[in-house]
Amino acid sequence: VFVSTSYAMNMLCHRYFASGLKLNPVGINSGNPSLFVNRSKTGKPISIRLKGAKGNPTAIGARVTFNAPDINVQSAEIYGGSGYLSQSEPVLHFAAPEVGNSARITIRWPDGLKEQREIDLAITSVEIEKK
Repeated sequence: VFVSTSYAMNMLCHRYFASGLKLNPVGINSGNPSLFVNRSKTGKPISIRLKGAKGNPTAIGARVTFNAPDINVQSAEIYGGSGYLSQSEPVLHFAAPEVGNSARITIRWPDGLKEQREIDLAITSVEIEKK
């Protein structure tokens, strides 16, 4: 393992055990790392990529609410300006349930319009373009 106190403030590795236990280490700057255990009973992740209107192609300001059977309602927003010269990825990630065929998502676009869609949970990635 290479450690540099002048450039690399944290160096972390994900570890997946045979039992399915997932450990997610998180480090912030030069602080002590934290270790989180994922004990969720959800199935696979699903990614939703939004394509906004002309002038805002990454849909900054859009909010997606994900509602599927047997899990809590989840919500995420695409934002910009989270740090120096940075922007969030225009892809939102949600935890899909192990059961069920579809989920309902509600998109609140940056201009205030709301749109509802039904998405198939058999796929892991969805791209949605503003109408």
